[in-house]
Amino acid sequence: MRKIGEVRTQSPVYETEPWGDADQAAFLNAVVVLESSLRPFRLLRKLKRFELELGRLRTRRWGPRVIDLDILDWQGEPLSTSVLTIPHPLMEERGFVLRPLCDVDKEFKLPSGKTVFDILRTGSFDKQVQRVIENW
Repeated sequence: MRKIGEVRTQSPVYETEPWGDADQAAFLNAVVVLESSLRPFRLLRKLKRFELELGRLRTRRWGPRVIDLDILDWQGEPLSTSVLTIPHPLMEERGFVLRPLCDVDKEFKLPSGKTVFDILRTGSFDKQVQRVIENW
């Protein structure tokens, strides 16, 4: 990530049950706040290249993978295309996104207008997300 911008902060790593295709090992998830001069599509291309370099193979949708890098949001107008939607449309449904996102910015406003902290304090995601690595 440091090749394409400045890492401002990063969350601890969390272990979660797999999402989408449940017949696979647990996932490890984290959130990184990256400051970059790259525009969203260029950033996405770089992230997908990193995935390939790290051994990502696309075998089946939501299937096992070495790494999956997503753009959750950026400081700019919302974006919706067949290739990229920002802010990420499923953020509020995924505890594995919300928990680490709360660690980096608990007041982060989600598309619904609620903060990450407001959604997490309902407690509905607690069983799905377990902190496993503090500093990485």
